[in-house]
Amino acid sequence: MKRKNIILLLGVIIIAVAASGLYYAARQSTTQTAHSVKIGYQALAGSWAFYVANEVLPGREKSFFAEQGLDVEAIRFDSSNNAAEAMLRGDIATDSATTMTVLFNIEERSPGTLKCFGFQVHTTTEFLESLIARKGSGIKGYGDLKGKKIGVFPGSLNQAITKLLLKDHLNPDIDVSIVRMTPPIQLQALTIGDVDALISYEPTTSIALAKGVAEIVEDSPWAKHIFEPFPVATYCFTTEYLNRHGETAQKIVRAWFKAIDYIRTNRDNASGTIPSYTEIEPSLAQKLNQPAQQKSTEVDRDAVQRLADLYLEFGIISRKIDTANIYYVPD
Repeated sequence: MKRKNIILLLGVIIIAVAASGLYYAARQSTTQTAHSVKIGYQALAGSWAFYVANEVLPGREKSFFAEQGLDVEAIRFDSSNNAAEAMLRGDIATDSATTMTVLFNIEERSPGTLKCFGFQVHTTTEFLESLIARKGSGIKGYGDLKGKKIGVFPGSLNQAITKLLLKDHLNPDIDVSIVRMTPPIQLQALTIGDVDALISYEPTTSIALAKGVAEIVEDSPWAKHIFEPFPVATYCFTTEYLNRHGETAQKIVRAWFKAIDYIRTNRDNASGTIPSYTEIEPSLAQKLNQPAQQKSTEVDRDAVQRLADLYLEFGIISRKIDTANIYYVPD
């Protein structure tokens, strides 16, 4: 009888040990499936596709990245240039907003280095930029800017496009002063009269309107007067990253594409992710104008080529770039 009890006890112990081993093996397997990856971002409202992909959204148990088995570490950068340098070094997999200027400069120096899987695009209804004027200035159109000062974002492209917008109404080299200034000082400069108008990006536009210090002269001037759609930023990998981490890249893109789809059908919830990555207040995040988010399978590739040609015309790049091979489309 004792022998039988001992055998039964041993059996229970063996089963318990086996079950415990299976439990911890399962936990270890689950942990190992979450692949760590670093993705760069700048604290910009337009980068919300990344924010949406990285957050656990209402009614969901996991983020889109987590559903792909990715454990994403968000690395903040103060500029697209710095993020691109980190991407070229292999410090990050991709960035939430590589400007088209950065893309074309890299492509000019080293063709084929970057492959793009998504874009931020301005249209007449989805955009970041507006022409705003100080309230009470009397500026109602481009012709009213004669003898005035207009603030623009730093960079050769912004100044060149502003001149292009003005040329049908006045002489942009003589009749108006174009002042380059960063967003943190734009609103103050407009308020105290250092400039009379701004080509402003969000959230500067919405903040200025909320404070009652500015009024809209025209929304989305680039798409309305230069060409539409107007690409302004891209999401991309280096070819080296694709060669070394192709499977991870596919997972990143699948999650990103799901985020783009989500934005299109759940704008309010998507806007709710912005304050977690920026200094934008939740109430303001819901009001912002935003660029269209487009996948590499959707973007107007002729518009991308047209923009590259415009960069050459403006002298921002020194040779023609063929954009046909810059795209990455996941399997």
